[in-house]
Amino acid sequence: MSFTLYMNELYEMFNDVSLSMQNGTAIDRVEKKIPSSIGSGHTSVDIVGEVLFAENNYNFNTEVKMISNDYPSIEDYCYFMLTSEGRNQLTHDSKREEYLFSKNSINFGFAKEGDIFNVKFDQGHTKQYSLSFSKETILDYLQEFDNAKLIHQVEKSDSFDIFKNIKISPSQHHLINQIKNNPCHGSLKKLHLETSVNNLLFSLLKDVSANNTYDLVLSQTDKIQLHKAKEILLQNIHNPPNIEELSKLVSTNSNKLKRGFKTLFGNTIYKTLTKERMKIAYINIQKNDMSVGEVAYSTGYENVSNFIAVFKKEFGMTPGEMRKSKKYYFNYLT
Repeated sequence: MSFTLYMNELYEMFNDVSLSMQNGTAIDRVEKKIPSSIGSGHTSVDIVGEVLFAENNYNFNTEVKMISNDYPSIEDYCYFMLTSEGRNQLTHDSKREEYLFSKNSINFGFAKEGDIFNVKFDQGHTKQYSLSFSKETILDYLQEFDNAKLIHQVEKSDSFDIFKNIKISPSQHHLINQIKNNPCHGSLKKLHLETSVNNLLFSLLKDVSANNTYDLVLSQTDKIQLHKAKEILLQNIHNPPNIEELSKLVSTNSNKLKRGFKTLFGNTIYKTLTKERMKIAYINIQKNDMSVGEVAYSTGYENVSNFIAVFKKEFGMTPGEMRKSKKYYFNYLT
């Protein structure tokens, strides 16, 4: 029996959800059951902010091979794949390499637009969860952890790759259970999902970035280059250069720039840029008659939702809430 049709339908479903994220349409969740002829179970996909959270829960009565030839990936993306039960084997069509996703393991990888995969599932129960996001999104998160090696791997990836393979921790199993056993209803249900998925993502990022060190001896030349890099960054907050561009502008390499920046200034490049953007946003919210969207664009954020999330993380309230409360943070700008 051919299972090509089923795999195509799954890819079409993922593509529809990905496009809905790009277009801002109101799809929050989609679900599809597997054909009864090969077993029972389903795949579901939830949109959680900038992340696609998917569950694959299958009980196959035979070995199943799924083929994605007609529906390759529509865009580049990174992902975490958590396998809590069973195992499956992925073969990349052009690389001719095999990758094993086994029980109690986490794989952190990258897939390129147009990639075609063949996936073979063992007979029996398979339960997997995945978090998928753009390369830009994961690089923003990784800057928080300053893992220069991992950031470089993600930045330079232009073909399918798996960067890390680690074990699922007990706390991550607990977070998955929180996601699957959501006790809330209505708007609180969505909030609970977002909180749980973000906590899981933070835990995964922390684990894949473990054992990173910041120790770096800086020469006087290094310090001059780093001060110049900071000056360039803060002069271009609306359209800042990326790490590679910034390192070329100050005649150093991206690894030394990231590690040296943290050593000299006590913050990552990402946090330094965010702090400066929030200072400007704070002034515009408190003193200028600008809409939240205008404030977002004035500080270099194209996505207003992302701006609001960062602002709330910095100040503990949204821009609208701050404006209504007239609450001033006198010490923030000092």
